[in-house]
Amino acid sequence: STTRSVLLVPERRGAGSTAHAAFASRQAARNGAVDAVALETAYDLLRDGDASAGLAAAFDAQAEHKSSVLVLDDVDTCLDAKATATLRALLRRPPANDDTLGVIGTAADPAAACGPLAEIFDEVLVVPALREGEAATALAASGLVEPGACAALAEGVGAVPVK
Repeated sequence: STTRSVLLVPERRGAGSTAHAAFASRQAARNGAVDAVALETAYDLLRDGDASAGLAAAFDAQAEHKSSVLVLDDVDTCLDAKATATLRALLRRPPANDDTLGVIGTAADPAAACGPLAEIFDEVLVVPALREGEAATALAASGLVEPGACAALAEGVGAVPVK
């Protein structure tokens, strides 16, 4: 039983980390590499006012599956010291039986590559910026986001000129 984790950090704000994570996790499901995929936004994690409780609930929900991917979207925006410690513990907790859990965290801020989250995740990958229009297409292809919500989630991705 293993838990592997990767933090996707944008090259610049709005680079499309969410689109990359959604697409990669959905492809893993389509290819049969995992049984289940869940996408938890910062809002989902904070719904009850406590990111630690939201994280624990998200990880516990994945425990029902033999192999799964959990995407924690914009995780850097909702973690205080307590929630960061909780995430560290959850990423180190072995899954039950011979289960496999993959965790993809996405960051909104490029500075997350050097922050405390970079020490928690197994790997940190810098995501190059998507061009305008590519994010909505990637989100739609993932199947994890309702088709009508893709454009709104992708709004502004790739629209900022690269310096």
